[in-house]
Amino acid sequence: MSVRTKLEDEFNSQMNDLSKMELGSDEYLNTVKGTCLLADKIITIQKQDDEFELKCREINNAEEARKLEEKQTKQRGKIEWAKILVPTACAVGMGVASMIWEKFDTMSLTAGKNSWRDLISFKGYK
Repeated sequence: MSVRTKLEDEFNSQMNDLSKMELGSDEYLNTVKGTCLLADKIITIQKQDDEFELKCREINNAEEARKLEEKQTKQRGKIEWAKILVPTACAVGMGVASMIWEKFDTMSLTAGKNSWRDLISFKGYK
């Protein structure tokens, strides 16, 4: 049994005792003072519990935000690598394809080969 539960039980028993006492008597006033002290202690404990829960939530939210940002940073890094690797791989692939194309003498004319090279290097388009 926690301290808070004990205080709440004591508070409830004192409230029941107050309902049986005569109003304005010394015993009644002393019981009211004790009951008010118990209520203050219960409120203080509740306030501390609420502050603790709030701090725990803030810590969890900060940790989740850090994990999300870390994940986004990794994704951005992958995208940056893809921006470099994909065009490079395409250029290498096209270079190999054009060398194989020229090796088989598919285009027999020099003018055809030159136009194919211009097409690959995008020199003809301005």
